Amino acid sequence: MERAVLRAYQQRRGVHDDVEAAVAARMNRQRVLRRNQRTAAFLIEESVLRNGFGGPAVMRGQCAHLAEVTTWPAVSLGVIPASYAQMFARFSEIAVYGARARDLIATTSPPP
Repeated sequence: MERAVLRAYQQRRGVHDDVEAAVAARMNRQRVLRRNQRTAAFLIEESVLRNGFGGPAVMRGQCAHLAEVTTWPAVSLGVIPASYAQMFARFSEIAVYGARARDLIATTSPPP
């Protein structure tokens, strides 16, 4: 299923064909999450579930995979309902990324 999603993206956007490398990276991340040594929280917008990317069969597979992932002890998956999308967009405007995010994390982390 990973290949189908990435292949659809690659074809839709006309980007470099690195699907096999991307699939391998995603599978490796999933192995890390399944070990239960780390926890991860993911937040997606409802529109992602409804966009039909890759066609109905791919989306069915993706939704089934997401439903399975929610049962993994190390994963928390949240969905932002479409009715809150505008509010979420405002939050993303004020969010910081990269070096600024790392600086915030470093200054708020408790000392060892």
